[in-house]
Amino acid sequence: MEKEQFRYYLTTVDNPFDPLEEQGSWLLYDKLNGYDCNEMLARYARTSDELSDAENQREIRGAILKIMARDPNNIYTMIRKPLPIQ
Repeated sequence: MEKEQFRYYLTTVDNPFDPLEEQGSWLLYDKLNGYDCNEMLARYARTSDELSDAENQREIRGAILKIMARDPNNIYTMIRKPLPIQ
């Protein structure tokens, strides 16, 4: 049995949109409120085309946890979405 894998997303507690299912609305809300989640995540996560998807997702998860730990206002949160099992 394969271990289920997940994709991780950085978002904010007040963003009512799903970063996967409602990406355009989510991004607009994120930008209008000055959160810039994608840019912040890019500064923390060391992803690479040289890494596997699973390795990149571990890196993203770790980066999100660091961002959340350094967030004095507790506005950032992580969403975890299961990947389809192949």
